[in-house]
Amino acid sequence: MDTTDYEVNQFFDINECVPVREGYRFVGWCTSPSASDASLIKNTGNSDWIVDWAKDTYNRLQIDSYDIQLYAKWAKEDPCAKGHTPQETLTQATAESDGRIVTKCSVCGKTLSETVIKKASDICLSDTSYTYNGKEKTPQLVVKDSEGKQLNLNTDYTVTYAKDRKNVGCYDVTITFAGNYNGTVNRTFTIEPKQVNLSKVKAGRKKITVKWKKQAVQTTGYEIQYGTSSGFEGAKTVTVSKNKTKGKTISKLKAKKKYYVRIRAYKTVKVKERSVKIYSSWSKVRKIKVK
Repeated sequence: MDTTDYEVNQFFDINECVPVREGYRFVGWCTSPSASDASLIKNTGNSDWIVDWAKDTYNRLQIDSYDIQLYAKWAKEDPCAKGHTPQETLTQATAESDGRIVTKCSVCGKTLSETVIKKASDICLSDTSYTYNGKEKTPQLVVKDSEGKQLNLNTDYTVTYAKDRKNVGCYDVTITFAGNYNGTVNRTFTIEPKQVNLSKVKAGRKKITVKWKKQAVQTTGYEIQYGTSSGFEGAKTVTVSKNKTKGKTISKLKAKKKYYVRIRAYKTVKVKERSVKIYSSWSKVRKIKVK
């Protein structure tokens, strides 16, 4: 708000009086306290606006002097008129949820860009099961996001393998995310005992005798499965707990019935403080008719 004195034969342009207000630009002088556009003095270069003001204010009453009160009109300045000041915020993606890179102006708060980082939802090993052969196993790891794009090793994630991956057991592969990703994911693969095959199946009276070549290395014992169905529906299982055993007689069978028999090895190992059995694949099926 400003007061301007006007005297006869003395005139100056009121726009030469420019007030200052932080964060705002001075637009001009208005005759109304509301500083509406309608009351903005368009041309201050001559005294015509004073006559108009007098007419409006005094209902065409002409007097010799006036005490005129004017009001400054302001427009809020754009602090980023000459360009924004970008500031990036990263929300890392995980294996369960998407992340985002959001760039905002640190001055005015306007969002300048937003990029979605797709979650790393497709994590798999090239192999999850191996057969023991005394050699260390290192399955390859593939990590993709939810749109099928492959993530980059040592940029988006690192991989740590369990040590001594030679013997029968379960082994962890740990994926630790980095960069635009966060979190840790584990995948597991298994090394199984070597397959055991039946060397001989002999029929007796209501019994059968099965023999195999013992497998003492990385083996705890054996399981023999037998039944009258080739698909082994309702079959029974006999456990042989010593790995040096080479044969087993199964009795109390039905006479004149055809039986199907197979065998597999197992090893008992510790997995997270629990004892579990890891099995080899089944041998070829042998069939025999009981006497």
